[in-house]
Amino acid sequence: DYAFTRLEKALHGIDDSTGRHLNAVKDLRAAHGECLEKCGWETARLVEYLLALEAQPSHELYPSIPWAYAGLLGESGLEQLFGHYQGRWDALPPLPADAGWEQRAPYRHLETVLVERARRCGDFAAEIAVRQKTATRAEDAFRLCELCEQLGDWPAVETWLQRARHLGHRETDQAAHRDRLRRWETRLYSERGDSAAALDVSWQTWCESGAIEDYQALLTLAGQVGQREAYTARARAYLEEQLARAEESRFSFGAPRADALVELHLFHREAGRAAEVANGRKVSPGLLERLARRPELSAEQSLPICLRLARQAAEDGNQPGYQKALRWLQEAQQLARGTGGQQQFSLALAEMREENRSRRGFQRLLSEAGF
Repeated sequence: DYAFTRLEKALHGIDDSTGRHLNAVKDLRAAHGECLEKCGWETARLVEYLLALEAQPSHELYPSIPWAYAGLLGESGLEQLFGHYQGRWDALPPLPADAGWEQRAPYRHLETVLVERARRCGDFAAEIAVRQKTATRAEDAFRLCELCEQLGDWPAVETWLQRARHLGHRETDQAAHRDRLRRWETRLYSERGDSAAALDVSWQTWCESGAIEDYQALLTLAGQVGQREAYTARARAYLEEQLARAEESRFSFGAPRADALVELHLFHREAGRAAEVANGRKVSPGLLERLARRPELSAEQSLPICLRLARQAAEDGNQPGYQKALRWLQEAQQLARGTGGQQQFSLALAEMREENRSRRGFQRLLSEAGF
C-alpha cells in the first residue's frame, strides 16, 4: 500500500508519457494479491479493507476492485461488498441533467461495478435499474431501449425512446440522432403490428441514408404486407428523380444518389442497368470494382468500367495506385481482345499516357508491361 501511495504521488510530479511505470504497476499488483492471500483475513475485514482502499487517491493503480479479488472474497464476500455498493447507490438521487464532472464522481465507480455485475449475471432488469439513474444523454436512453427490448418490455422501450427524443437537442450529430430515432420507431411500430406506420418511418430512414441495408429493411417490412414490388418500383422512381434533379442543378451533387441507384440495381441482380447508371456519373471506386466483377455483365459492358478504374487508380500518384492501374489495364486488354474493342482500349491507353506524362514511374511501368 505504501509503494502504491508513493507511486501515485511520483506520477503527479514526473512526465511518464512513455508508460515506463506500467511494469512497476504490474509487479505491485501481483505482489498485492499475494500479500492479501498470505494475510489470511476474515471476509468481513477484507471487505472493509477494500472499501477503504477505494477511497484512496491511489486506488486506480490497484487491481480492479472487486473483480481482481473475487477469489479471496468468495461468494459471501462479494455479496457483502455489493451490499455496500447497492446501499450507497440507492442513497444517491437521480443524476441532474446538467451535472458536471465533479457531480458525476460519486456515481461513476458505483455504476461501473453494479452494471458489470448485472452483465455477468445476465440480469437486464438490474442493469436497467442502475442505468436509469444516470440517463442524462440521448445515448443513455437508447441503451435503455436496447435493454428493455431484451426483456420484451415494449412500453418501457417507448418511454425511453421519448426520453431520447427529448434529449436529442444536445446531440452534436443531429442526422445520426434522427436516424437512430427512426430505426427505433420502426421496430416499435412493427412490434405493435402497425405496419403502415413502420413502413412510413422505414421509407423516411432509407430516403435520408440511401444505404442498401436500410433498403433491405424496407423491403422486408413491405414484403410482410405484400407490397414488396410496389416499394421496389417506388424506390427506383425516387432515386431516378433525385438523380435527375441533382444533374440539372449546378448546386447539387449527384454522386450519393448515383451510388444508391447502382447499389439498388446490383441488389436486384440488374448489373446491366447498374452499368448504365454508372456510365458518365461519379460513382465510388469500391462500388465500381464490385460492378466490374459482376458475372452478369457482358465483356462490352465491363470494358469501359475497367478502363475507368485504371484511370482512377493512376490518379493516386503512388506505386500501389500504379500497380492497381496496371492490373485493371491488363484485365481491360483481355476484354478488348475478346470483343473487338482494341480501338477503344488503345484510345483509352493513349489518353492515360498523356494525362500521366509527368509521372515517370507510371510511364516506365506501362512500358515494361508492354503497353
